[in-house]
Amino acid sequence: MNKTSIDGATEFSRWKIENELLDIPFKGPRFTWCNNSRIGKKRVYERIDKALGSKDWFFTFPNTGVFHHPIQISDHALIEIDLCLTDARECRVIILNSWKYFFVGSPVICVVRKIAKVRDDIKRWVLDKRKEWRRKWEDFDEKLIDTMVIAITDGNELPNIIANEELKEFAKAVALFWRQRAKLKWCMDGDTCNKFFFNLVKGWAGTIFIFGVKEENGQWMFGGRSFNWVPRALKSPGPDGILAALFQKYWYVVKEDITEAVMSALNSGFILNELNRTFITLVPKCQNPENVTDYQPISLCNVMMKIITKCIANKLARVMEYIVGDFQNVFVPGRLIIDNILLAHEAIHSINSHRSGVHGRFAFKADMSKAYDSVSRAFLLATLRGFGFPEKLVLLIMSCVTTVSYEVLVNGTPHPNFKSRCGLRQGDPISPFLFIICMEVLSYNVANAQVSGSLAGIQLCRETPPLTHLFFADDSIFFLQDKNNACS
Repeated sequence: MNKTSIDGATEFSRWKIENELLDIPFKGPRFTWCNNSRIGKKRVYERIDKALGSKDWFFTFPNTGVFHHPIQISDHALIEIDLCLTDARECRVIILNSWKYFFVGSPVICVVRKIAKVRDDIKRWVLDKRKEWRRKWEDFDEKLIDTMVIAITDGNELPNIIANEELKEFAKAVALFWRQRAKLKWCMDGDTCNKFFFNLVKGWAGTIFIFGVKEENGQWMFGGRSFNWVPRALKSPGPDGILAALFQKYWYVVKEDITEAVMSALNSGFILNELNRTFITLVPKCQNPENVTDYQPISLCNVMMKIITKCIANKLARVMEYIVGDFQNVFVPGRLIIDNILLAHEAIHSINSHRSGVHGRFAFKADMSKAYDSVSRAFLLATLRGFGFPEKLVLLIMSCVTTVSYEVLVNGTPHPNFKSRCGLRQGDPISPFLFIICMEVLSYNVANAQVSGSLAGIQLCRETPPLTHLFFADDSIFFLQDKNNACS
């Protein structure tokens, strides 16, 4: 009897669609049921056992599979569900479970505690898995060497040792790990784990280790060799220990909590001190650094704080072209720094071409030492109010600037935190915009001096406005004539 429909099949299909359920793919024998008829009667096979998964299930276990065992004693086959929990999948489950943990407090406090729990759980998991990874890699390496020796001895072609997808992913992960530790950005492919990578890691660790710093009086201040720090990623994390890549990969998990916390901070104007912690790592500028000035301080901020300040920076970027004059083209949307470079080249050419005349022409370049660190916060507050920014936005910006605390990393060990009385934090998305706004005050003063006649700029050609200065962030070039004691 050929029956084209089964009672309840339509309702079952509708139920699957309403609940957004999908069939989980299977492996093994096609059929899961048999009538086990005796000899002489027709044997019937059917696949009546299926596994369904929801959208959340496939997000959590994307490689889930169903395996059909052969039918033996029972008329039903044994059904096995494989979650495919490799190392990456285990990490995914840890993050999902840690983020679902409930905390009491404001949205910002809850997110800070969730991030801390994710960090601690991942760290604990990595410590537990480290020995297993090492043993797994050693076994794989021995198998690879033995297979190559046998193939070379017998004169056969080398087989594809890492045809297994799991081993292939593991080999890529090991290569990426050592490439990141070696800070190797130009080598994208090639050998995985070899002596070259290990030597690079050792060399990098030696160059960034701080043995001592010479003070102003010429005496050396030495530090203990307690912990040899090696950066573990191309993008080093901040005090929260979390990279922005984690938020991007698991955005479907953290989206609601992160959005609520960011909106809470932006609307209230209150920045939690724990959220605004910053690590300062010292990167040597020269081969053998001695003084503190031989190190470049790099700020490592929390990801949440970067999201908040990035939202403020996006707002500031919309009005920068209206409040920043034509003498600055850096960090202003719609403008190119190359325009100022070409203009400076033409100005220098004009000065070299006009060597005669009553008034001489000259240009000089000024470089601000520690420009970001020297910004007065009182001056910044007065400047923002002078440009007419809303008071709520001004207080929010000043809260981001004044609540920051720093911890200096010396050979990987954070030292006691401290507050700063002035300056902007490098690595903060809003710092370039705030610095450009402060530099605009200097630009206005130079332009007013030009209008009042106390300074005289140079004209590149007839009927063009005089050019007095060009700004390149913390670098500036002034073009003046020797009039009205301009040199004084």
